Amino acid sequence: MTSPVANAPAISVIIPTFQRRELACEAVMAIGRARRPGPAEIIVVVDGSTDGTAQALEAIDPGLPLRVIVQANGGLAHARNAGAKAASHAILLFLDDDMIADPGLLEAHAGAIAAGADAVVGAIPLDDRSPPGFLTEGIAGWASAANAAAGARGELTAFDVFGGQLSVRRDVFEALGGFDAAFTADGGYGGEDADFAARLLAGHTVRFEPRAISHHR
Repeated sequence: MTSPVANAPAISVIIPTFQRRELACEAVMAIGRARRPGPAEIIVVVDGSTDGTAQALEAIDPGLPLRVIVQANGGLAHARNAGAKAASHAILLFLDDDMIADPGLLEAHAGAIAAGADAVVGAIPLDDRSPPGFLTEGIAGWASAANAAAGARGELTAFDVFGGQLSVRRDVFEALGGFDAAFTADGGYGGEDADFAARLLAGHTVRFEPRAISHHR
């Protein structure tokens, strides 16, 4: 499924996952249904899962190259870095395993980067199939407010850049040394996004693209 974008770079979609077999498979299949402006691949890093995630992923066909990397649990930042190291293409698009891609997601990232961005963040509205509850409502409110603020300001801060949906030129990512794995080692959570974003924003063009949509489950 291709929809060419002028000067579109090839994209490696990197999805770290832990103990979310069904959701990871759904996230991969959604990428497969997305319009592709040029060459694309999917790399899933199974970060110590014991629920059969790797076997389930190897049994599906998203319609584009899929590589599954299995490693001992090292945390989210380490998994993202491992995916980046294995990537073949010039653009790295990081997606969390609970992000269900909109059909135009790859087009939107490719278009923004072809237009001069070094990195792109997109919109993460709540997926309609998310289970009801206090946590879901809280996350939905936070995401909506964050996206609205980013769109209104135009100029991003470190707190607007989320690794859950972030594309970066590969040469920029490598020059910055990737995500700091110390933030999510030994089961830790959070901090690596803002740290990477601060380093990214210090010397590179980062844009918010509202048409780059992944639905947060």
